[in-house]
Amino acid sequence: MTPDIRFIADFSSAFDQSEKSRMLDAFLSIEKNTLFYPWNAEQFNICFKLGAVAWILEHRVDRQIMGFVLMMDSIDHIDLLHITVDKPYQQQGYGQQLLTCVLNYAHVHHKNIFLEVRKSNVAAIALYEKNDFCTIGQRKKYYATHEDREDALVMQYRIVE
Repeated sequence: MTPDIRFIADFSSAFDQSEKSRMLDAFLSIEKNTLFYPWNAEQFNICFKLGAVAWILEHRVDRQIMGFVLMMDSIDHIDLLHITVDKPYQQQGYGQQLLTCVLNYAHVHHKNIFLEVRKSNVAAIALYEKNDFCTIGQRKKYYATHEDREDALVMQYRIVE
């Protein structure tokens, strides 16, 4: 199966309310299926209001959302906020496809990319390192866990010196 990847530059004006609700419901469902600490609707809505840019991975036939990536395009850099592929579609290269969209965008706009990732998320770290992201720092106790807090690695993809 070859899914479509759709670019969304402006959530506030790109869709009618029913399409926005469909996408938000899909994002929340994917989060719940894949993460121990999923984002909630308020976190997504804040990103949308602040101008987050996204690529959505959709099934060609039924338009089911299979994954997504969210980023913020700032004046001098890009913050990669979130990249998630639903469980049935993991380990099939879709995360790489979504990340490649962000990398291509960064090259076109000549901007470095920054992100935080859980120190325990070895699959994500491996994907980022495979794509030339470097660890540039650490945020102590950045993420919640069941018992306490977990450190985040701060990573950068460098285009501009």
